[in-house]
Amino acid sequence: MTDQLLLWFLFNVTIALLPFGFSVFRIKMEGREPTLEELFSKGELLIVAVAIDADALGSIISNGQEFLTWKIVSGAICMLFMLFACYGYAELSDTSFQRTPQVNQFASKASILLSTGSLLISGVCKILTIGVSS
Repeated sequence: MTDQLLLWFLFNVTIALLPFGFSVFRIKMEGREPTLEELFSKGELLIVAVAIDADALGSIISNGQEFLTWKIVSGAICMLFMLFACYGYAELSDTSFQRTPQVNQFASKASILLSTGSLLISGVCKILTIGVSS
């Protein structure tokens, strides 16, 4: 089970977050220090969260009847995180909205919080799926 979870984390989660690593590298090459607002206030992290959640939700839906109650609960929570992340991205990508530094700060922190929750519930979904199939 741990091998499959490690594979999921390395090849789904880490690679999905890789563009942010490249952004940090680019900003540092310009001689600047990256800020949370610069990296996460535009909503891209929310798209990553949706992709990771969608993968986990697809896995749990297509996997047997064992732990069904836990699967339903974790799948529903995963779906809620996906919906909030989609809505958040729609709001953050609205170019007609005036972006103040306070809005950017709130957006980056909300994106990090929502994405962390998405990652955790996706991990639970993957554990339930892996636990059944191994």
